[in-house]
Amino acid sequence: MAKDEELENLDLGEEKKSPKKLYIIVGGVLGLLIAIGATLYFMGFFSSEESSEIEKTDEEVVEEVVLAPAIYFDLSGESEQKFIVQVQSPDIRMLQVSISVMARKQEVIDVVEKHLPRLRNNILLLLANEEPEKLKMSKGKEKLRNKILKEVQQVVEEETGEKEGVEGLYFTEFVMQ
Repeated sequence: MAKDEELENLDLGEEKKSPKKLYIIVGGVLGLLIAIGATLYFMGFFSSEESSEIEKTDEEVVEEVVLAPAIYFDLSGESEQKFIVQVQSPDIRMLQVSISVMARKQEVIDVVEKHLPRLRNNILLLLANEEPEKLKMSKGKEKLRNKILKEVQQVVEEETGEKEGVEGLYFTEFVMQ
């Protein structure tokens, strides 16, 4: 029996494999598989046909939303008359404004041009009723811009029956003296 124990304890040249090498090899293989999987995923290998159909539908919707080009019209008219009003204020006596409108249909611009005298009158009345102190701040100018835009939209709606027409109104000059 002693011989059997000696045989068991004898080193026959066999090396015991270290678990560290096994962990390194397994980790390397796992890392490689993860890298390959991520590459295939990002290249769309795993995507189904349904998701590509959804993407196509989204692209079609984007194409439908494309707007017509903007058309600008200066409300000063051909004579380039600016909107000039006298105001009642101790330090400000005059307000001078140039305004342009924006629409996407030439028909709307034609209506604005046709009814320019009416629009100029209404805008001059709005400007004359404004308090100059409020117009010193950008918030006051923005409120005035919105009032004038609503007035222009109302005239266009009355004349054409369309609610959508003039989309924007811009001060191209704004001077208070």
